[in-house]
Amino acid sequence: MNNEIKVFNTQLQNLMKPYKHVSIVMTDADRKFFTRHGLHMNNIGKEKIACEVSTVIKNSFQKQNVKNKSVSDNPTEGI
Repeated sequence: MNNEIKVFNTQLQNLMKPYKHVSIVMTDADRKFFTRHGLHMNNIGKEKIACEVSTVIKNSFQKQNVKNKSVSDNPTEGI
């Protein structure tokens, strides 16, 4: 991977740290996940990234459900 891309990705990750509602999905740049010409992801790569995105979304909803449950368990909290 190009060094400039690595630097940019690191800067982007650092900028996003304060935002709890933002999740970064790291992708694998391994050649086996791309088409022969290397520009687009192949079916294996697409499946892998779809699973990673799905996991991030699922975890996000689970965290939200835990927050909501703890608030509903103690309805007088915050009054």
